[in-house]
Amino acid sequence: MRLNRYIALCGICSRRAADLLITAGKVKVNGKTGKLGDTVTNSDSVEVNDGKWQKISTPTETIVYALNKPAGYISSAADPTSKKVVTTLVPPTPRVFPVGRLDADSEGLLLLTNDGDLAYSLTHPKTHVMKEYEVIGECARTIEKYQLEHKLDRVREGILLPEGRTQEAQIKILSFSPGRVVLHIGISEGKRRQIRRTLQKVGITVIRLIRHKIGGLSLDELHIMPGKYCILTKTQIEVLKNGV
Repeated sequence: MRLNRYIALCGICSRRAADLLITAGKVKVNGKTGKLGDTVTNSDSVEVNDGKWQKISTPTETIVYALNKPAGYISSAADPTSKKVVTTLVPPTPRVFPVGRLDADSEGLLLLTNDGDLAYSLTHPKTHVMKEYEVIGECARTIEKYQLEHKLDRVREGILLPEGRTQEAQIKILSFSPGRVVLHIGISEGKRRQIRRTLQKVGITVIRLIRHKIGGLSLDELHIMPGKYCILTKTQIEVLKNGV
């Protein structure tokens, strides 16, 4: 199999991230620097340096954790600045990595897995997996609800960010009062701090953001308390895959 897929199956990172490791010269195959497009088998010796050199091998089990991420944790497998990372909230073995991202200030459903192919299918832009959020925001006290709806149409249709225009978003106002709004938002992409940045452009400052659903999997059905996790069943994993 291709080297990037092998690294992903070992639970080190996604295939896209593996390509970056290979390009940076941080992968060795049988003692030699690996190259993009290389193929390997289980009989080959593969080493990866994602902080330190380690020999890797494909895991004997595939696992997917569903975590109810609390605020204050970053969506990373490790952080050199010693910030709190989400992988400390699940068992240390087998090694897993977060699927996509929730920024440190955000909460809610986050998947962690050692299945690189599943992670790739859930995060690649072409698969359009829907993620749903509840967002509590502040807005000008003088704005009327109908005016806010008009502003939100800009976000619904897509807003231009420095890295490109966002895709269409599903937005519903759940409650509204002067200076405060609660929104239900569905998006199928994940640009950096996308919801916070796009809402800021229409005068809404996000106070709290909670992801409730990824594809067909929701926190309400999983019954996970903040900071806790569960191991997804084969049926639940199939629900995720069928949504891709």
